[in-house]
Amino acid sequence: MTGWVDSLSREDQSNWELCKQFGLWGTPSNAGGAEPGDDLFLWKPAPDPGWLVHCRLTSKPRRVRPGDVLPWHDGRDYKWVMDIEVVREPEAHVPLRGADAANMAGLAHHVKLSQFGKMSDTGVRVVSGLFPQPSPVEEALRALLDATAVDLPPDQDQRDFAQRMIAIRRGQGEFREALLDAFDRACCISGSTVEAALEAAHIRPYRGPASHAADNGLLLRADLHTLFDLHLVTVLPYGTVRVAPALLGSEYEQYDERQLRRPGDLTFAPARAALTEHNAACGWLD
Repeated sequence: MTGWVDSLSREDQSNWELCKQFGLWGTPSNAGGAEPGDDLFLWKPAPDPGWLVHCRLTSKPRRVRPGDVLPWHDGRDYKWVMDIEVVREPEAHVPLRGADAANMAGLAHHVKLSQFGKMSDTGVRVVSGLFPQPSPVEEALRALLDATAVDLPPDQDQRDFAQRMIAIRRGQGEFREALLDAFDRACCISGSTVEAALEAAHIRPYRGPASHAADNGLLLRADLHTLFDLHLVTVLPYGTVRVAPALLGSEYEQYDERQLRRPGDLTFAPARAALTEHNAACGWLD
């Protein structure tokens, strides 16, 4: 892996907004050798130094020629420009002294303005760790929250609200009892018979009483139901269980490629069309 460090003055926020708008980064330094897919970490200098943002190059750097029109208006002499995408930009910078940051990144010199410095492979891994990505579960919860189109007050925990939305969607009552009978009171993925933990999952999201159709339900252990609602677990039309790559290596890997338990009453056999729709919502599914 190859990574680079360049600097950005947080005080010149308008310039950075243009960078994001145009997906373009410019530097006065020699950026030769950089390639698409390389990491680019931007540094904020004194008086309050630290790491600002993790980007990735989407093109090779190219020389700025006389007459080229650049979006910035700060008067700096940019010699190289390159296309970028933002990987992670935290709300606040990660404070660190220049000497410590240079050592962390494996640079041969201190982090300074206008120096496009090449990082060591270890440096890329270490600095990347300062910009942790949201977990797949948090991302799925956020997507579920977005789908509700509800504006929460600032003191409301979004993850808590999203989890409550999942709880509301869980079918109970007569629908649950019918699924318990149909699947012989066992989770149709894990085989668990702890009845208190078994829930009625809708394959197509709940949109009123009509959603309680016999072929729109699965009897799932509570944790598997949550993962199914979050599209981290799905079932293919002919009954093969698939688990998202983000869960491989966890206790849920054992269910990947497992065959779904068949209901005793085939009226409750999951509708293939509904399963196909659920599959389509799983962006990770091959």
